[in-house]
Amino acid sequence: MKITLPAVRRDTRAALMRLLAGVALIVGIVAGPGLYGCATAAGRLAPSLQHVSGSANVRVVLAFPPQAFHESQLSSYGVFAGRHGTTVFLLDVPANRLHDLAGIYWVTKIEPLKPSG
Repeated sequence: MKITLPAVRRDTRAALMRLLAGVALIVGIVAGPGLYGCATAAGRLAPSLQHVSGSANVRVVLAFPPQAFHESQLSSYGVFAGRHGTTVFLLDVPANRLHDLAGIYWVTKIEPLKPSG
């Protein structure tokens, strides 16, 4: 007995390609910002913080004034010490979390917090 495939197989292939393109687009939208953040994290972290040991006090510069959401997210990396304009101040950020902090795609740069005085 010979089995033949229906003639609509060609139409199914086009539909499958559209479905796969849609899935790829959704994956790009969901995973894209995180992948971009990881790929560009080294450029956001000041050279003096690249190989720090212990913990560091830092200024996290954003391209926009931070909202409560951003402050909440950033405070999970260190002690929230305030903000001024587009800068958030974090204290006692562990060295192993600095690269993770730089991986947040909406962070513009991370600099060491200079002691006042």
